[in-house]
Amino acid sequence: MGVGLGVFLLALAAAFGAAGLFFGSLGLTVVIVWALRRNWKRGWSGVSPVPIEELSLKTPVSARTWRTPVNRGGVAALGILLMAFALILAIVGWPFWAVVVAVIATVVVSFIGMLALYLAGYFMMVAFTRLGGGELGVAAQLGMKGRNEEALGFCRRYTNRRPNDPRGWTGSCLALWHLGRLEDALVDADRAVKLGGGDQARMFRGILGSTFGLHHEAVEDLSGSRYRAETLRHLGYSLGVLRRLDEAIVVLREGSALTERAEEFLQLAETYRLRGDVDASLMAYAKAIERTIAGRGQSERPRALVAYCLVRIGRAEEARQHADWALHRDPGEPLALLTLALVSIIRADIDATYSFIQRMLAVRPDAGIWAFRDRQFTPLLTERRFRELLAWALGAERQTRERVLAQRRV
Repeated sequence: MGVGLGVFLLALAAAFGAAGLFFGSLGLTVVIVWALRRNWKRGWSGVSPVPIEELSLKTPVSARTWRTPVNRGGVAALGILLMAFALILAIVGWPFWAVVVAVIATVVVSFIGMLALYLAGYFMMVAFTRLGGGELGVAAQLGMKGRNEEALGFCRRYTNRRPNDPRGWTGSCLALWHLGRLEDALVDADRAVKLGGGDQARMFRGILGSTFGLHHEAVEDLSGSRYRAETLRHLGYSLGVLRRLDEAIVVLREGSALTERAEEFLQLAETYRLRGDVDASLMAYAKAIERTIAGRGQSERPRALVAYCLVRIGRAEEARQHADWALHRDPGEPLALLTLALVSIIRADIDATYSFIQRMLAVRPDAGIWAFRDRQFTPLLTERRFRELLAWALGAERQTRERVLAQRRV
C-alpha cells in the first residue's frame, strides 16, 4: 500500500513537473518566435540586449544568479532528494506529508526547468540578433551609457555590411552628434534621408540644418514631423531667421504648451521680441526663468539661460552675476557672453561689448548673427569694428554652409 502510494505520488509529481515545463517552454517559445518575427521585419537591429563580449557581466539578475552549473545542479539535486524523501514518507505511512514534500519538489524542479529554458532563449536571441545585424542594438545601449565612440564603431560596422540601410546612417548620425561632430552628423543624416530613412532621419537633418544656417531646408524637413516635441523649437527658430515671425510664434506656442520646457519659452520670447511684442516677450522670458528653476529645462547651462532672460526683463545686475558664474564653469558659454554684452551696452561700455561679442563669435558665429538682428545691437554697426565682426560672422556661416552642402553632394 505504502509503496503503491509512493509510486503514485512520484508519478503525480512527474506529471506536474512535465506540465510545468511544457507550458513554460510553450510560453517562452511563443515569446521568442514573436520577438524574432518582429525583429526580422526590422532587419534584426533592435533586439540585442548587450554585446556578446559583455554577457558575463551584463546578463539579467535572474540569469546571473543561476548561470553556474553548480547552482543549477545543486537545486536539481535538492529536487531529487525531496522526491526521495516524499517516497520514504509514503512508505512509512505518512501520505499527507508525502504529498506536501512532493509538491515542493515539483515546484523546485519546474522552476529549474523554466530557468534553463529562459537562459536558453536569452542566449539564443542574443546570438540571432548579433548574427542578423544586432550592431545597432549594441550601439543604442552604448549610446545610452555615453560611450559614443564605441557606439559609432558598431554603427560603422553595420553600414559597412549594409550601406543601403538607412538605419545604420541614422544611428551613426546620432553618435556623431553626441560627439560634437555636427558636420559629419549632418552628412550621415542626409544620406539616411536619401535612402528612405523616414521621419527620424528627417528630424535629425532638419535640426542640424537649422544649426548650420540651412533654414529653408530645415523648415521643409521639420514641418509636419511626428516628433513634435523635439522639433518645434528648431522649426520656430528657422522660421524666425527667415522672418516668418507669425508662423514661428504659432509653432513655438504649440511647442511651449506641449513640453513646457524653458528652451521653448526662451525661443518664443525671442521671436515675440523680434516682432516688437514687448509684453508677450517679457511674459515668455519670465516663464523660461520659472521653468528653469523648476528643473524643466533640457539645457545643461541653466545659469546662462536664467542670466540671459534676466537681462531681457531689465534685471541686469542679477543677470551679470549668473553669467559670471556660468562663464566660470565654461569660459566659452555663448549665452552667458551674449548676456554680458547686453549688460555692457546698458552700462555704455562699448569696448567691453566688443570684447564679449568677439569671444562669442569665436564659439558660435550664428549666435553673433542672431544678436546683430537685435535692436539693441544694430546701433553698434555705425562703428567699423562691429561691421567687421558681423561681416566675419556672415562669412564664417557661409563657408560652413557651403562646406556642408559640398559634403552632402559627395
